[in-house]
Amino acid sequence: MHSKYLSSGLALVAMLLLSNSAYGCSCMSEGTACQAFGRASAVFAGTVTGVEVAPQTQGGEANEINWTPRTFKFSVEQSFLGVEGTKVEVATGRGGGDCGFGFVIGQRYLVYAYRSAKSDRLTTGICSRTKPYEKAGEDLLFLGTLPSLAHGVTIYGEVTRELRSVKEGNSKAARPLTNMALIIQGEGERKEVRTDDYGRYRLNGLSPGKYEVTLLLPDELTTYEPKREITIADRGCAGVNYHLTDNGRLSGRVFDAEGQPAAKVLLTLIEADAQDIAHDYSMFE
Repeated sequence: MHSKYLSSGLALVAMLLLSNSAYGCSCMSEGTACQAFGRASAVFAGTVTGVEVAPQTQGGEANEINWTPRTFKFSVEQSFLGVEGTKVEVATGRGGGDCGFGFVIGQRYLVYAYRSAKSDRLTTGICSRTKPYEKAGEDLLFLGTLPSLAHGVTIYGEVTRELRSVKEGNSKAARPLTNMALIIQGEGERKEVRTDDYGRYRLNGLSPGKYEVTLLLPDELTTYEPKREITIADRGCAGVNYHLTDNGRLSGRVFDAEGQPAAKVLLTLIEADAQDIAHDYSMFE
């Protein structure tokens, strides 16, 4: 009986270990130093002086998991954004699947931190541009130019179209879309900008704060979230890119040689460069 329960317990532990290792931290591109600065609530250089670790599961009605249980204390050497004084605390995860940053007490770092809307704490993780100070040369080069930069923010990006293969179900290389209209509004400003011959757009000298960037889509194209919300710190920038695809709808009219509507004509949908029928048949009544 005891051996049965022991075996079950070991199996459960093994399953938990395997399940924990199965969840990894997946990060999108961290962007440039200018973009990271624009998104951040605080940016500073400092040395870790201590750490406090809270229980990962906290009480409350929902018994929510605390994804940032480690709070590191820093001695601030230089503040570039959002930190006043010589001490600051930054929360992060335990590491691994929760994207926590592995700070080491006594080590020096350049930290990009973000204010949690829920807890109002500064947090960071491995998906940010936070890094050991000795590896932050590119960032420090940009941050060193801040005093000489004019006040304001920049929003820029590109709009491209991905050509999907109906036959193979994948996407081919994207090409830029010219003369695409975007509306950028926020902080009392509303501006329209269009993409250039390379599918790019840029607006400089905007006031810092919250903005909505909206891509005006033509009827035949679609994209993920044509409206994006961003917040940009003074002297920072934000890149907002769009990748468009066909929306999958096809419509039209068929006429005969005399220009009269042609009823019950069989239409075949094929790849433009294919030699055989690639997809489906439809009958228009």
